[in-house]
Amino acid sequence: SRGELQGYTGTMYVHTGVILEPGGEWEYVIGSWPDNSVQPQATSLGNNQWELEIDDIRSFYDLPDEVETIHQIAMVFRSADGGRQSEDLFVRVYFEPVSVRWITPEIQPLSPLFVEEGDIIDIEIQASALAGEVSEIRLYVNDQLHSASAESILETEVEITETGTTVLRAEAENTQEDMDTSEIWVTVNPDPVFLSRPAEVHDGIWYHEEDPTQVTLSLMAPGKEFVYVIGDFNNWRVDEAYFMNQAEEGIFWLTIDGLEPGKEYAFQYLVDGTLRIADPYTEKVLDPWHDQEIIDDGRYPGLISYPHDKTEHAASVLQTAREPYVWQTTSFEPPDIEDLVIYELLIRDFLDAPENTYKGLRDTLSYLEQLGVNAIQLMPVTHFEGNLSWGYNPAFFFAADKYYGPRRELKKLIDEAHSRGMAVILDMVWNHSFGQSPLLRLYFDAGNNRPSEDNPWYMEDLFPTNPGMNFGYKFDHGSEYFIRFMDRANQYWLETYRVNGFRFDLTKGFTTQIKGADDPWGSRFDQERVDNLIRLREAIHEIDPRAYVILEHLADNDEELELSNQGMLLWGNMNHAYNEATMGWVSGTNSDVSWAYYKKRGWEHPHLISYMESHDEQRLMWKNLQYGNQAGAYDVTDLSTALERMILAGAFYFTIPGPKMLWKFGEIGYDYGLGEDGRGRTDPMPVPDQTYREHPGRQRLLNAWSAMIHLKREHDVFRDGTVDMSLESAVKRIYLQHDDMDVAIVGNFDVRPVTVSLDLPYASDWWNYFEGQSYTFETENAQMTLQPGAFVFLTSEELPLPEGFKPQDPEPIPPESWAASPNYPNPFSVSSTIDIDVPEASHISVTLYNILGQKVRTLKDEYAEPGTSSVTIPADGLASGVYLVRIHTAGFSSTQKIMVLR
Repeated sequence: SRGELQGYTGTMYVHTGVILEPGGEWEYVIGSWPDNSVQPQATSLGNNQWELEIDDIRSFYDLPDEVETIHQIAMVFRSADGGRQSEDLFVRVYFEPVSVRWITPEIQPLSPLFVEEGDIIDIEIQASALAGEVSEIRLYVNDQLHSASAESILETEVEITETGTTVLRAEAENTQEDMDTSEIWVTVNPDPVFLSRPAEVHDGIWYHEEDPTQVTLSLMAPGKEFVYVIGDFNNWRVDEAYFMNQAEEGIFWLTIDGLEPGKEYAFQYLVDGTLRIADPYTEKVLDPWHDQEIIDDGRYPGLISYPHDKTEHAASVLQTAREPYVWQTTSFEPPDIEDLVIYELLIRDFLDAPENTYKGLRDTLSYLEQLGVNAIQLMPVTHFEGNLSWGYNPAFFFAADKYYGPRRELKKLIDEAHSRGMAVILDMVWNHSFGQSPLLRLYFDAGNNRPSEDNPWYMEDLFPTNPGMNFGYKFDHGSEYFIRFMDRANQYWLETYRVNGFRFDLTKGFTTQIKGADDPWGSRFDQERVDNLIRLREAIHEIDPRAYVILEHLADNDEELELSNQGMLLWGNMNHAYNEATMGWVSGTNSDVSWAYYKKRGWEHPHLISYMESHDEQRLMWKNLQYGNQAGAYDVTDLSTALERMILAGAFYFTIPGPKMLWKFGEIGYDYGLGEDGRGRTDPMPVPDQTYREHPGRQRLLNAWSAMIHLKREHDVFRDGTVDMSLESAVKRIYLQHDDMDVAIVGNFDVRPVTVSLDLPYASDWWNYFEGQSYTFETENAQMTLQPGAFVFLTSEELPLPEGFKPQDPEPIPPESWAASPNYPNPFSVSSTIDIDVPEASHISVTLYNILGQKVRTLKDEYAEPGTSSVTIPADGLASGVYLVRIHTAGFSSTQKIMVLR
């Protein structure tokens, strides 16, 4: 084994299939790419050697009878965890009557042999015959017969006398006049051409607008000796005409002409004669491992095929005279930071296949628009390895991943979002890349599975004591080469796709400072990291001053405060506290959500994007249903109850000033657990079907959150009102005051009823938003009993009732105006009666529970007119013992003990 597998000693699997004809695709592949468990396992022979034994090719690959010939066996050896793998390996299968192969020179498949002019090459050719006998072996040099042998082996020497490529062709013939041929290419490089690159040309692919038959390619490769361009335009052969010029700073460049305008050409750079890489700046990647297995024609129409029999590793694509995209929305203004409501989503899991594409998302934007979000944050869509992932394993930073469709469809998605007033934020990964990256492969220490010491873009050393920064291969944020590359990519997405900003993943890794074991997550203040991020923000704002720069930093507050002051937005993970609150575990301050408010952290600017959920955290609803608290008949693990508590949480989230973020489907109480039910952490998740979505409790949650999102965006009180909050304990309060409107919210996160003093800013008439009724409070200290999970959302202005919510009781009366007499008689054996004084028409609920809190029966559940309402409690069917009667109206709650004696 070579490359990434050097030194690997674990379990090895083989991804394998067959190629039926030269230039054909992989077919009859065993299992599927991401799943090792359904693929053959290799046997270790020690010393970096592995064996896969195939007794009978036809039965091993389960080939049908109609398959008559096999050209090659195709294989990728892969570590059990999928983190290390070989290149594509091909084994020629000989079924022909006669076959010929090269013994010497020993070269790798697809690799030309590079020599010096005047070198003499030892030649050994071997032939075999399945029919008759070998009659002759012949060697041709550039189509001229050089030597021949009537034996099964030909040994000779060839002197290479010309610059350029010499073609050595071996022919074998049997006694029945069947023939087989095989070629190798021997190349003598021309003298290097040192020539300055044209001033207008940059690294990557440079299109000549005035001449669509030309393109200039440029590769930064300091320290490399020579580079050829190979591709569809030269049949993937080493050709002196495609030998790249050399310029300063290790730049190789070449102008290619004779191209057909509008045609796509796959190509690579052949570096120093052995290394094949795609262009790091390519906008489209052909993947030899995954394209044909995962990306069908419906997902990416007209995708050109990977040239399997001509090269290996990822290939780049160029196309002159591309049809320009005409933007329909040309005057979009992104929302102000204070008004941002971001919807984070993974396209793969937001829609069912095959609709989980850029186009499919574009067709569903009306749903997000109705929800009220004004920004969409796409989890990484830059080309990532494997196609099916979260996208945090990137390899090509200018290419939109083909799994979601053509790049034109991504532009149409962004254009449509802008037409609906929604910004599009791109999740970008600049901490690391994975092994497919050409920048990594150019300078890689295969023996130690890390970037080599001379890699201009990557750090040689990982952070062994810092698990929070060690993912993939780490970029060097102190390197000018890397900084130029990153800035170019960010500029490209801002200008070419008109994204409105970035969420940068794992920004704690944007440093070269290796943290000690006493700071395993790299959270302590790092001035170099701060300086790097300020420079990054400045570079982005030179291109688009309104672009959002969002950091997943999660470091100590002193560093985040500095970054906030420098105009950056930062993620604020409040998952734990909000989940403790929704589950009902509210003793002490474990459910304190006050850190969701930027001023609580001592910040001057509203640059905190606090969130209850993101892709990294467990779902609130899943934990509600698994671990929710209960008391008596009130049980958070009940679906309807858990959903109501999500409405409560939303009331104490969306109303806190500052930008907000939802993780996909949080608005309908998504309750499939991350990494649960046999799924891996990043495996595809179920997409809710219509029945799931139409659950009344989920629709009620959707309507409530949507209403609060719209309120936040439409009223200044949620933007810059005077704020008074108490969010530490089970009873949470938010008071907001502004000339626009005043808001008072009081909620009970406990699992037991609580009588509270509302502590309103002032006594007056208040509008209960979710009941659609007016409250009159004679004193700001009015008392109210809040049932578990209940809250009041009061506004100083009358507002329309949120969709899906029904008008509740008329104006509630202060609790002291209500009364319930003790039941009489008590104890009783036949029946007992409770009289409830109802000063105003109201809905009354009276429920009987046993001493264990289990519901026994409903005694009354109806609308009552003003006056005294009597409730009879029959003893029929009740065993002797103590019971609880719970009485609830719009303005009164009470629990009484009764005793039955039979």
